[in-house]
Amino acid sequence: GRDRQIDPFQGMEGYRAACRRGGNPGVTIALLPESDHNMHLSGGCFDEMASLRNRGAYRFDPEYLRTLRGWVGDLKRRLPDPGQ
Repeated sequence: GRDRQIDPFQGMEGYRAACRRGGNPGVTIALLPESDHNMHLSGGCFDEMASLRNRGAYRFDPEYLRTLRGWVGDLKRRLPDPGQ
């Protein structure tokens, strides 16, 4: 991705290793090429991103939102219905 805070590939490997050590093998970790560290669409320099933040103009990466929606839907299908 376009993360300027950490190296995305190094971060992915760190998360994968931590999930394995923690016994969470079913975790999906994905690189979203258009996202910054906060899953916002990113394309500019740090000053441009700060300006967007200050104006409240950040936009979440649609791919992130689709991934999150799929994860929540999958979780909902796997968990027991609390009303039963």
